[in-house]
Amino acid sequence: MTVEMDEQRRIAGWFDRVYARKGDRYLRPLRAYYVFLEVLHVQSGQRLLDVACGLGRLLEAASEYELATSGVDISTTAVAEAQRRVPDASIKIANAEDLPFGDSQFDFVTCLGSLERMLDRRRALREMSRVARD
Repeated sequence: MTVEMDEQRRIAGWFDRVYARKGDRYLRPLRAYYVFLEVLHVQSGQRLLDVACGLGRLLEAASEYELATSGVDISTTAVAEAQRRVPDASIKIANAEDLPFGDSQFDFVTCLGSLERMLDRRRALREMSRVARD
């Protein structure tokens, strides 16, 4: 196991513990997420990927806009809860630095309040750019 993989596991474990202990008290209220979707001018049927989606708050708000939603997070606790909250979304356990999607699959890629916690931000941004459409 590489040092980077060990660090990723440590970070995922921290988030698992925080989400298990604090649940959604750790996050902004649901109403705070609608502004992001309004700023993006999303349209019904468009595809949105939320990187580091946590408990799925943005995906939950996006479901009201009839978007095709996907999310990834390194926390198994967060992914399980996000899947429960937004059953129509495709939510996976994944690292932002190695997204499990093909090129140009999403109209929008969001990453709210998480980039500063990523080990290799440049790599994560390259991955987000790769899966986003022009």
